[in-house]
Amino acid sequence: YLGHLWLNYCILCELIPQDVLRTKCPGLSPQYYNPEEVYETAIHSQSNNSDLKLIWKEYLRFLKDKLFREEDNLLENLKTYTDSVGRCLQAVSHQTQSKALSSDISLQVDNYEFHSNVSSSHIVADYIM
Repeated sequence: YLGHLWLNYCILCELIPQDVLRTKCPGLSPQYYNPEEVYETAIHSQSNNSDLKLIWKEYLRFLKDKLFREEDNLLENLKTYTDSVGRCLQAVSHQTQSKALSSDISLQVDNYEFHSNVSSSHIVADYIM
């Protein structure tokens, strides 16, 4: 559930302007007003792989949306997005544990579904640019 709490806060920081957050929540550290910093903190605080995938997915969506919102910083935002896709693919494990059907033996299974989705989403973003 911790991943969902972080995700809610990340999206809140996206929706509410930073100056409003500073006024309403004056006790917070300045980094917690900036959506990028909040997403980064959320990513680094996850120990559960499914929560990590969820936050990375939303963070990459946020960065992709930023490409189209802030056209004056297009090259810088594109580099940030591309670097973040690479970091995401490295940070999220493709291996999962699975129990064998007939015993208590735990098997390690490779699952690249998340990585394929991230990669195809990145290819689409590059194609649009």
